[in-house]
Amino acid sequence: MGGFLEGYLGRVAALEIGSYTLNNPLTYFQDVSLAIDTSLLNGRNGIIGNQLLDRFTIIIDYPKQTLYLKPNRRFNKSFEFDKSGLVVIAADLRLKSLIVHDVIAGSPADKAGILPGDKITHFNGLPVFLRSLEEVTNKLRKKEGKKIKLRVKRNNESKIFRFRLKKLI
Repeated sequence: MGGFLEGYLGRVAALEIGSYTLNNPLTYFQDVSLAIDTSLLNGRNGIIGNQLLDRFTIIIDYPKQTLYLKPNRRFNKSFEFDKSGLVVIAADLRLKSLIVHDVIAGSPADKAGILPGDKITHFNGLPVFLRSLEEVTNKLRKKEGKKIKLRVKRNNESKIFRFRLKKLI
């Protein structure tokens, strides 16, 4: 129902789940090597992530193996993608350390010089241990043009990067 997926990102015009239609959702499709045994994927070719599930109240009836979905107040909210180009992961035992896993080529973060492996220590002036990964990623989906300031640690050296968010997809 979630997790990290190597592959392709895009949008589709609509996605139907039962009687519900979601417009312009982000889509992620796994890049599967021809060398692996695809039977292990159980027919899966993508994931249903939090941006989609967040639009429903979910009830799982385990004995009947049934999933019930009821649209909530976020059902018609637009699907937003990160506008920085950063793929950030939470690390350490308390998940309070944020590490740059990847940077999308040509993105604002890439043009600013941020690299995979950089440890984010401050986000817009505040230490990252005061924020959750969700808070940071939500801020990276904000309005195009918003200013972002990151302080990172790279090779025991502190560096400051500034960039503006830009719509990537």
